[in-house]
Amino acid sequence: MKNKNFYLILISFIVLASASWFLWRKINPKSTIDTADRKFAIEDARDIHKIFLAKRGADPITLERKQDIWYVNGKYRVFKSPINNLLDAMTGLSIKSIPPKSAYEGIMKDLAEVGLKVEIYGKNDEKLKTYYIGGVTNDETGVYFLMDGYRQPYIMHLNKKQSNIRHRYDIALDDWRDRSLVPLDPAEITGVEVSYPYQPESSFVIRQIENSYKLSIPGSSDQHLDGVKSKFLRSYIENLCIAQTENFQNRNPERNEIAQMIPFCRIAAGRTGGQDSLIVSLYPINEETEKPVDLSPEFLNRKKFFRFFANRSDGDFLILQIQQISSILRNLEEMKKGE
Repeated sequence: MKNKNFYLILISFIVLASASWFLWRKINPKSTIDTADRKFAIEDARDIHKIFLAKRGADPITLERKQDIWYVNGKYRVFKSPINNLLDAMTGLSIKSIPPKSAYEGIMKDLAEVGLKVEIYGKNDEKLKTYYIGGVTNDETGVYFLMDGYRQPYIMHLNKKQSNIRHRYDIALDDWRDRSLVPLDPAEITGVEVSYPYQPESSFVIRQIENSYKLSIPGSSDQHLDGVKSKFLRSYIENLCIAQTENFQNRNPERNEIAQMIPFCRIAAGRTGGQDSLIVSLYPINEETEKPVDLSPEFLNRKKFFRFFANRSDGDFLILQIQQISSILRNLEEMKKGE
């Protein structure tokens, strides 16, 4: 009987010990197995300060955050939508499955041919991750990933959603760029001159004098129009910086010819620090004519505009719709009303 009780106690002890071990392993999942090759996700997007993207046959892309503003290739501001989508992907990656070994050769070949290299850096240029992105799976529910320095590929997806994650990384330079008509902060702007060469009486100037904004007629720098609130003029400058365009048209074959024309409207934004003014020239498009730009008096007087080309003094040529600039395409009389 004593032996029987002893064995029952021993079995109970083993069961409890086993349960305790499994519970401890669940709470403390440390192992001698190297799992670094599958940890693609960054826990906190705020830890990401620089991203390097490169693939065969294309110029590399470098995205870098300076304070709260992202820049691409050290020159252009980044469009918010694609950078937000990329950061969402980098922090939301998870493993969908491990491909069968029979597929490795094809996956590696695909990575060598179309692979996209991704390097992620922290605040002090500390390298956080380096990995490669291949093509999409046959069922288009995942994308092949390979951590740098490892041989095991994984099929990744985004928060268990069926989505081609690669599209968030593999973006052309112009699609990374901010599409603002005037890519400046309001604080950078010291004043704005809006001129209408074909209707000079509609032109106006906004000047910043100390902490206030004043409205005046071009050529009368010392004479300001009373009755227009500084808050309204400040709002105009803020709307100028918010205005977006459809896309870049830098490869438009008619760009040089259009840029030689006298524009319908010219907006010059003065900048702090002695920098040259950023000048935007607007050319209305007439969809009913063979020539893309129509500056005839009949068309201008009708003011039935839908789209404009915008030639910018920093070297960019863009296209935009009238509703994207309706709040800034105003004349002097409208500005005097302050509405």
